[in-house]
Amino acid sequence: MLQQAVRQFLEAEGWDVEADGAILQATRGESEVVIGILRPEEVPGFVERSEGSSASLAAILLDPLSDADVIHLEEVGILAFDRTDIEDVVLAGWLKKGRPPASPFLEFLRGA
Repeated sequence: MLQQAVRQFLEAEGWDVEADGAILQATRGESEVVIGILRPEEVPGFVERSEGSSASLAAILLDPLSDADVIHLEEVGILAFDRTDIEDVVLAGWLKKGRPPASPFLEFLRGA
């Protein structure tokens, strides 16, 4: 369900989105993002799959990871986002009440 909501949010923001399981690949102009919607046990596979990618990379974590694991993701170039933060962004988009002004996920998309 979260994957579909994120996909719809990205499409509403003008991204072309393709899904491969729990992985969303989105392009808009010259920008490309790959977003994994992951449980902790799926993170190593996403890291391996993402090696060498020129896309901006993010993981939406369905369950919490240890701080050390989040730091490792960031060290390999993957930004980690908590599920509830993403749900808030998507919900704000659906309700058209504006976006949270300091949303790290929106900053990620703008910087892609």
